[in-house]
Amino acid sequence: MFGVFGFALGTASGGIITRRFRLNGRCAALFVFVVSTINLCLFAAKIFLGCQSVVNTIGLTGMATNFNYTVPCNADCGCESAPLFPVCNSKGYAYYSPCHAGCREVIVNSADAYHLEFASCDCSPGEVLKKELCNDDCKMMIIVFFICVIVGAFVAGNGLVPGMLILLRSVPPAHRSISLGLQGFLVSLLATLPSPLLWGAIFDSACLVWNQTCSSASGSCAIYDPVALRIRTHVMYVAIRSSAVLIDLYVVYHASNINILEEEEEPDNVERRESLTLEPLPNTL
Repeated sequence: MFGVFGFALGTASGGIITRRFRLNGRCAALFVFVVSTINLCLFAAKIFLGCQSVVNTIGLTGMATNFNYTVPCNADCGCESAPLFPVCNSKGYAYYSPCHAGCREVIVNSADAYHLEFASCDCSPGEVLKKELCNDDCKMMIIVFFICVIVGAFVAGNGLVPGMLILLRSVPPAHRSISLGLQGFLVSLLATLPSPLLWGAIFDSACLVWNQTCSSASGSCAIYDPVALRIRTHVMYVAIRSSAVLIDLYVVYHASNINILEEEEEPDNVERRESLTLEPLPNTL
């Protein structure tokens, strides 16, 4: 949502800049190259925007025991198949689930299943555990992250209009529909088709704990390695985007003779218009 809003504003801004400064040929290509480079730098900077959430804390705690959360206080509870439902005590210590905290009593204060409280917990005697006691340091970092998303999308959107004009003016008018079709084909072949497999493999590679289904097969990922996931996704995007920036630089070198603002008329249309003559209307009076 934030990225779409920023990209829409950037698209309008790019069209206005192209028209206002009458960017032509190499200037338009250079503008596309600059905004692509800035967007690349902004996205690369997000590699360092990390925080420690409650789920991340549980994952890091489990690394020491190979993600075996069974301890003496919950050994008799049979929590091996319990789903992830973090709860915390008054000190902020997070448990994988109420079962792993050894809780035997559920307190329902409202009809909302996300506001349950758990008591009689063997791992935290005399305390009431609940989600609301779990704190993290991600609130400010989330704000910074979405600001970077909006700014990056706005910058990237500025290159859409001049880039499309360069594409349309680089081929004869009769071939423009073919060029747009070829562009759509390449986007589908090289981006839309492989991207779910590529990004899915990256996300799966950073999974620490998998949920188990009824058939004992692996379900969705419950806990990711936050550092590995953040670095792998951003590095992959930077690598892909860097290749696009290099292509933009190639276009800058070859775009000197492209006129993207004023389209010349086709010779056939000019000759046809010059051959037209006006005949006087017959006098019917």
